[in-house]
Amino acid sequence: MIFDKAREIIAGSREYRRDADLEILANADNEDLKILVEYLTKDKEGNKLINEELTSLDKYKSNPDNPKSYWQEIARELQLYGGNTLVSALRGKGVPYREILCDVCDKMKVNYSKNSNIGLIELNFLEKIITDVIEKMNDEERKEFVDILGIDVASNSAIPVIGAVRAEIM
Repeated sequence: MIFDKAREIIAGSREYRRDADLEILANADNEDLKILVEYLTKDKEGNKLINEELTSLDKYKSNPDNPKSYWQEIARELQLYGGNTLVSALRGKGVPYREILCDVCDKMKVNYSKNSNIGLIELNFLEKIITDVIEKMNDEERKEFVDILGIDVASNSAIPVIGAVRAEIM
């Protein structure tokens, strides 16, 4: 009896939870969605993730090269596995994108306001990632980085490069 209830709860969590912040996936191009599918279904070595379900769905199997046709399933996978899987199962559905983003920002110590527009939170997240990467680079790597981006900086030390990249993003 308890296992039947658990199966029922978990089955209910497999549906896409309407989320205005994920509706953008409906307009994304196939190439960008393919990258997201890779992140959601494979580990760093390219092996299938144990808990992913996307590649077992009929919509994926019937047209794996056209992720636009199954964008809601991609969003569902993100909602389910972006949050705590057990909590999502007990809740009966995945978590909204905003909650996932804020959790990641908290873990990465991103400076943001939970009440901000989702785009501003994403921008703060992106800046944090870029800042962390640039700070880990040596001067030679930073020079190569700014050359590739075509950014003019007075020095290849971290602070001017971070400032220049932030200015370019804005």
